[in-house]
Amino acid sequence: MDQGMRQGLERLKAAVDEAAGLLDGVCGSVDLLEAVRHLDAMERITHGIKLQVLAEADQRKAARAGIQAWLAAQLGYGNGRARALAEEARRIGALPELTGKLTAGELNQDGTRVAARAAKAAEGAGRHVAEAVTETLTVIERDGITKARAGVRVLEETLAPGHVKDLTTRQRARSFLRTAETGEGLVRIDALLDARRGTRVRAAPGCARHPGARGPGPPGLRLDPHPPVRRHRTAARGRSDGRAAGRAGVGPVGGGVPDRHQ
Repeated sequence: MDQGMRQGLERLKAAVDEAAGLLDGVCGSVDLLEAVRHLDAMERITHGIKLQVLAEADQRKAARAGIQAWLAAQLGYGNGRARALAEEARRIGALPELTGKLTAGELNQDGTRVAARAAKAAEGAGRHVAEAVTETLTVIERDGITKARAGVRVLEETLAPGHVKDLTTRQRARSFLRTAETGEGLVRIDALLDARRGTRVRAAPGCARHPGARGPGPPGLRLDPHPPVRRHRTAARGRSDGRAAGRAGVGPVGGGVPDRHQ
C-alpha cells in the first residue's frame, strides 16, 4: 500500500468517526446535513480507492474472467454497472495525475465517470490522455459537472461524428407522453423524454426542479403553486396542454407533434 492510499484510508476513518459522532444521540437538522456531508466523503474516498485497487487487480489479472465478471459474480453488480466500473478503473484508476484526487475523495462517481469518458475519447482521438483528463477535471472544478459532460460530448463527437445525434435519435425513439384526467378533474401525466425534450419541459413556466419534492408526482419535479398563467376552463386547459406538448416537441405514442428543432 502506498502512502497516498494509506492517507486516504485515514481520511475515511476520520469521516466515519465524524459521522458516527454526529448521529450518536439526538440530532438537529444541521447535524443531520453535516453527517450526510461526512457520509458523502466516505463514499467518494471509498470509490476512489476502489478504482485504484481494481486497476491494479486488472493489471495483475487477479480475476480469471476479468474484473467486470468478478464484480457481477462476487459483489452482485448488474452487468451495466460492473462494465462501467471496470472501464473506469482501467481508464483512470492507474493514472498518476489522479492518484491524489481519488484517495482524497475529491471526485464523486459522476466525476470519475466523466473523467473516464474523457480518457476514452482522448485515446481514440490520438490525444494525450492525462492532459485531456486534467482539462476535464479543471472544468468540473471551475464550471461544474454539466459543463464538463458537454465538453466530453464535443470530444466524442470529434472522434465519432454522429455519435451524439445517434444517441438523441435512440432516446427519442423511446420517448412517450400519456395524459389521463382523473375523476377530480386533475390531469395525470406519464412521460419518458429524451434529454432535449426533458430540458424544455423542466424549463417550462410553472415547473421547477426540487430535489426534496414529495407527493404522488415524479421525484424531483415540483409544480409551482402560483404559475404565471392559470387555466380555469377544461376546454382551454386541453388546448393549452396540446400547445405545451407541441412546444416541448412531445406527441402521443406512435407519432405526435413534430419537433421544429430537429
